[in-house]
Amino acid sequence: MPNQIVQQIPSWSYWLPPVCLLTGVAITGALNYFNNKAIRDADEKKHLKELMLKTSVEYWKQDIERIKLSNKPALLLPIESYIFHILKLSDEINLNKEITVERIIEIRKEFNILSEKLQKESN
Repeated sequence: MPNQIVQQIPSWSYWLPPVCLLTGVAITGALNYFNNKAIRDADEKKHLKELMLKTSVEYWKQDIERIKLSNKPALLLPIESYIFHILKLSDEINLNKEITVERIIEIRKEFNILSEKLQKESN
């Protein structure tokens, strides 16, 4: 009786479990790889933004100290303008664009326009 049952099973069915197992492992591995890559990329972006924020605050604090030491009246821009300036420069670097004098001048113009608007809003 058991031999009759074994003879009725098609020969391809012996290969089905290992093929399904390997397919499942490959799919799960691929999904895990892309999930881990997405998490790594998000963590890296978060770290870079935190770094840029800290850099902006330090830049702003240095300007405060410079103004205090100069004993001359000076305009201190709002901290948002420092954050914008540093983030804009970091975006240019992260986009792997070639940093040229012309591009820095363009960024500087954008920075000046934003700074003027922020200065008007803060007054």
